[in-house]
Amino acid sequence: MENITILSIEKKQKSKKYKVITNKEDYTVSEDMIIKHHLFKDKIFSEKEFDKVIEDILEDEYFNKVINLLSISLKSEYEIINYIHTNETKNKTYLKQNQINNIIKKLKQLNYLNDAKLCENVIDYYIRNNKGPLYIKQKLKEKKIDEKLINDKISCYDTSLEEEIIVKLINKENNKNLPIKKYKQNLCNKLIRNGFTS
Repeated sequence: MENITILSIEKKQKSKKYKVITNKEDYTVSEDMIIKHHLFKDKIFSEKEFDKVIEDILEDEYFNKVINLLSISLKSEYEIINYIHTNETKNKTYLKQNQINNIIKKLKQLNYLNDAKLCENVIDYYIRNNKGPLYIKQKLKEKKIDEKLINDKISCYDTSLEEEIIVKLINKENNKNLPIKKYKQNLCNKLIRNGFTS
């Protein structure tokens, strides 16, 4: 088996990444990987040792992709795993199951991944947008959040809050120039679509 030698390391322009040039291939790596694996010019690795480095580089790359995604909006554990699998297929680079587990574990430790917090945020967002409890529950189920957690968190959406939002919606719709029967029917349909209980 041929050894892997690092020929040079170059800082990439306008980036926090480094280009590691070896006698086999070139790799784009983060500073964390440089430090973790003591990557420096003329360092020699066995093929087996360098396979571990490559694994870590790939895991780190996916971890950073996920962090970028989470900087836009919170996601559930299911959505993160789905995002990783989609990227694997797109990039034709595949992680081992333990690498995906490592990413999920690290995200939870850093509190970037928290289904309970996500639940609260989703409920709050949809309450502010006048959606009913059934609509919100469905949105949370789509994120594959644990049903027990959903039921626990949605309990804050009690009957009095539901009635308050319905009254607000009725007042908002009250200027419709429709026959009363048609108006009531339209309003009823809208409230059902918005996930209010009968």
